[in-house]
Amino acid sequence: MRPPLPNLTYTHAAYCKMKAAGEVMHRLARRKQIDFREIYRSFPLHPFLLAVYPVVGLPGFNIEQVYAREAAVPLIISLSITALAFVGLWRLLKDSQLAGLSTSLMMVWFFFYGRLYALIKGISLFGFVIGRHRYLLVAWSFLVVASVLWLLKRKRIHPELTRTLNFFSAILFCLPLFQIGAFYIRSFSPPGTLDGDTVEPMIAWTENKNPPDIYYIVLDGYQRADVQENVFDIDISPFLGGLREMGFFVAECAQSN
Repeated sequence: MRPPLPNLTYTHAAYCKMKAAGEVMHRLARRKQIDFREIYRSFPLHPFLLAVYPVVGLPGFNIEQVYAREAAVPLIISLSITALAFVGLWRLLKDSQLAGLSTSLMMVWFFFYGRLYALIKGISLFGFVIGRHRYLLVAWSFLVVASVLWLLKRKRIHPELTRTLNFFSAILFCLPLFQIGAFYIRSFSPPGTLDGDTVEPMIAWTENKNPPDIYYIVLDGYQRADVQENVFDIDISPFLGGLREMGFFVAECAQSN
């Protein structure tokens, strides 16, 4: 006796339902993946990178005088304040990109004011000195506040702007890291490979004579001769000539701070 044939109509309908359900699940999973990538690309990382750059940049540009580990505590403080400001603005504005850009403006206002003041310090316009804290700080604060208010009126930031700011702030952050890494790579170089190890001494004396007394004088805040003459209209060539007659070496193009 033959077994009964299966219900082909029921089997085909069940297969179609399973296939349709699989396609729906695949579309949902793909949609979630696309949304996750889009959120990752558009998430504002630039306020955190801008908060880290000044802290890392200080030992990065002065790595021969300070240790990189000295930046650990300021780095934690800077990141913590930035995170609190970003989360607070995010909850207030209901937009992560708008909150990120506003936080970045706050970081620029705080960390880059000193650089701006160093550039404008002492500059006068029609006899009026504009490079003073009483004027520059007010103007700088007004510019940042006006920019934040203008952003709040827009109520939306294009994701391309966030990606661009993330990219350039990442490059800015990598500059001091490259200097720190290059310094530590040089410090682990074997002896005799650095240029300073091959410099021959410029002073020599015989064994039956006493070594000479060497005075290395660095005049703090004292400009070289051409700067004194061009900026202050002071001729210090007689003073430098007297030093040379006494046996001193005077650097013609000193570059110290």
